[in-house]
Amino acid sequence: MDQLPHDLVDYLVHLLPPGDLQILAKAVEEKPELENWKLVTEAHLKKRCIIDLDIVVRQRWKMSDSRYLTFTVEGEPSRKRRKKGAKQNQEDKEVEVHISAEKRLCNGESAGEWDFKNLPYVWISNVTIHSHECPQPSCGTSNPFRLVFSRNTKPTITKIRNIYHRADLQEVRRNLSLPVEPSEDGFHRCLSLEGLDSPEMDIALQVLPAAQKTFSQLKFSSYSPGEELRIEDFIDDYAGQEGSLLEDLDISCPHNVDGERMLDIAGSLLFEKKRITPLQISFYHHAGKDEIDTFVQRWQNSDGSIDAEKQLHITAIDNLTAIKKKYCNPDGYAVHPSRRSSLYISYGDIQIVKFQPWHLPLTAVWIDAEIAKWKAGDGFRFHDGRELRLFLKSNAEWFVNVEKYGPSKKGDVLFIAHRSGWTSLKMTKLPNKLVTIDMKYKKLTHNELMEIVKKWEESDGSAVVDQLKSIEFRVFKAAWNEFCDDEDSEKVSFMHPNQKTRLIVQRIDASLTQMSVEELDE
Repeated sequence: MDQLPHDLVDYLVHLLPPGDLQILAKAVEEKPELENWKLVTEAHLKKRCIIDLDIVVRQRWKMSDSRYLTFTVEGEPSRKRRKKGAKQNQEDKEVEVHISAEKRLCNGESAGEWDFKNLPYVWISNVTIHSHECPQPSCGTSNPFRLVFSRNTKPTITKIRNIYHRADLQEVRRNLSLPVEPSEDGFHRCLSLEGLDSPEMDIALQVLPAAQKTFSQLKFSSYSPGEELRIEDFIDDYAGQEGSLLEDLDISCPHNVDGERMLDIAGSLLFEKKRITPLQISFYHHAGKDEIDTFVQRWQNSDGSIDAEKQLHITAIDNLTAIKKKYCNPDGYAVHPSRRSSLYISYGDIQIVKFQPWHLPLTAVWIDAEIAKWKAGDGFRFHDGRELRLFLKSNAEWFVNVEKYGPSKKGDVLFIAHRSGWTSLKMTKLPNKLVTIDMKYKKLTHNELMEIVKKWEESDGSAVVDQLKSIEFRVFKAAWNEFCDDEDSEKVSFMHPNQKTRLIVQRIDASLTQMSVEELDE
C-alpha cells in the first residue's frame, strides 16, 4: 500500500471527507511502512478546512433605506444618507451578489474568515442565501464597525463579524460546487434560502444547480407578498434525484409558491422515489379538499411500500372531517390497497406508517372480539393502550351494545367491568354516531397502597394480589409523594421477608402507576 505513487496517494486522500481524514491520520501515525500516507495526510490536515458559506443576493443599496453607517477603524464613513428629495437612480434596482465564509479546522476549531483560496482543500457544511443587509464591501479594512441609530436609544457601535466581497455568478457557482461535509447527526449540511423576492430568487436559481445534491436539509423562507418564486422545478430536480440524501425539506413561503404543484412534488418524493434516508417535508400551506384528494389518490396508486420514514407537515387541511370520512377510519388512518402501509391524516400532519389491523374500518364483530379478548386476559391491555373510535351505521346499533354490555348511565355511557376489579372499559356515544371506547383504571389512596404492600409481605411474595404478578392503577400525586417520601422519586421497591422476591412500584406516566413482583436470583 505504501508503494503507491505519491500523486495517487494525494488524490485518494483528497477524496476523503474531513472526518475520515482525521481517522486516517490516527491509523497511519505509528505505521513506519505507511510513511508516504502519513506525510500526505498531515499535509492535508494543515490545509483542509470546512466553511459556512453566506451569500447575499439583493438589490443595490438604496441610500433612502439606510438606517446606519458603516465606517472603517480610521473613522472614514463609507456610506452617506441620500439628500432629501434626491431622485432614485435606475442603477439602484440592479441585483448584486456578495459572499462571505467562516471557516473552521477539521477538529471543529474556528479559524476566522476564509480567503477563498485553496479550493481543493475546502468542504462545505452550511450554505445560506439571503437578502439581509451586509457591510459595504468597499470599506477597505478587515475590521469594520457598524454604527446603529435608533429613535429611542443612543447610537451603538458593534463590530461586524463577516467580511463580504462582491462576486460574479461564476465565482458563486464555483464555491457552491465544493464537496459537502458528511454529518451523521444531520445538524450540518443545510442549504437555506431566506427572504428572497422574485428578482433575487431568479439570481439564486441561476447558481443553485451548481450545488452538490448531498445536503441533508433544504430550507426556503419568504413571507413577503409578491410574484411567484418559481422554486418548484429546482426542488423537484434536487430532491427527486436517485440517491438523494435530503432528509428535511422546509418550505415557508405562504404567498408566492404554487401550493398545488408543491403537493404534487411532495407526493412524488414520498410515494414514488426510493429513498435510503427518512424524509420530512414541512410546507406552509392551507391545503384544500381537492388537493388532498389528489395527494391521497396518488398514494393509493403507488405500491404502498415503506423504504424509509416519511411524513408531510402542512399548515392546515380544509374540510378535514369530510376527507377523513371519505378515506379514513375514525382514528384518521387510511389503509393502502396492498396493506403494506397506512396514511395517517390529522389537521396539519400526514404520515406514512406501517399497516396495522386496527387501521381498517372497525366493525361490530371486530369490537366484540376485542372486548372478549380483554375480558379473557388480565384486563390491563386493550387496543394497545389507544382509545378506540368507530362510527355506528345507525343509532339502533347503540341499543344493541346496551343490551350486550349494559345497563348504560345517562343513556350514552356504558361501563364494562373486568372480573379482576382493577379496570373497566368506558363506551361513550357521541354526536354523529361516533362511539369511543377507552380503559379506566382503579384509583388508590395512600392507605390502600400501604395495605397492598402489607398483604404482599404477609403472603409468599409470588404475586402482588389475586395471583397477578403485575397490576396498574391510578394514584394522585399527593398520595404518591406520601407513599415514597420523596416527591421527585419515580420508583420504590420493597424486599420480601423471604428474600426471594421484590415488589417494585413505579410511575408509568403522570397518573398511572405499575406494581410488579420481581424474582431474585438465589
